[in-house]
Amino acid sequence: KQFALLAVWKVFWIFFTWLGAYWLLKHSILYIEYYHDETKENEPLYAGHLYALGLLISSARAGLMVLIYRKSLKLSSLSNGIGNIVNLISNDCNRVAEICINFHFLWSSILEAIIIVIIALIEIGYSALPALFIIIFVLLPLQIFLPKYASTTSLKTTFAVTKRVQLMSEILTVMRLIKMYAWEKFFKSKVNEARENEMNLIKKALRYKTISFMIVFTAPMLTTFLCLITYQTLEKKQMTPAVTFTILSLFNTLRYPMTMLPTAIRSII
Repeated sequence: KQFALLAVWKVFWIFFTWLGAYWLLKHSILYIEYYHDETKENEPLYAGHLYALGLLISSARAGLMVLIYRKSLKLSSLSNGIGNIVNLISNDCNRVAEICINFHFLWSSILEAIIIVIIALIEIGYSALPALFIIIFVLLPLQIFLPKYASTTSLKTTFAVTKRVQLMSEILTVMRLIKMYAWEKFFKSKVNEARENEMNLIKKALRYKTISFMIVFTAPMLTTFLCLITYQTLEKKQMTPAVTFTILSLFNTLRYPMTMLPTAIRSII
């Protein structure tokens, strides 16, 4: 796993090299002779960037899957169980794609929270300090640490799934022998134990995610309520719809980046 990104670079370094060469050639030509056709309708530049990013993610994911498949053919069945192959393809390869998509939420979510607090301070002054306290000391720490625990639990779940799939594969391989010696109850208990362990870990990970979503959808409403109460108490002014709906809109904007921040952290960890 620790060499996965290095392997992706070794496979796609030619793509990055030629991409830089074409970029340099394009800007050199534009520097020498500027050309602009106002009558021609061009697609927006970001559409091309998104299309290229999608192609890169798909190529990296497909390349890793092919690499895992070829490597699994060379390893013995004892050292390379089918459960490991299933987990590598279904979890780790998808995680590479998720990292490419969600990486920028790591810094943009925190930056957006800071900007929202600054705008709130400009709008209602010191009455926005409760929002600053909740975001810095409650919302951001919980949204950073809860995904770490959820990621650790997901990793344990992956090992539990590998163990269960490997156990089922071994049972199906020697099914005739199990029937002949009447070992059904023993292996049934083993399978139920593996499934129960896996389900407990899945429930534990879902609890962390549920708490994270509850915080995301509760914190903006609580923050707005505290800010408006503080504004009414300190400023001794009549709350107008302009101030109320502006603050409400600001903190509702915070929901999406705070929702994506745990996803980005889980993708990297």
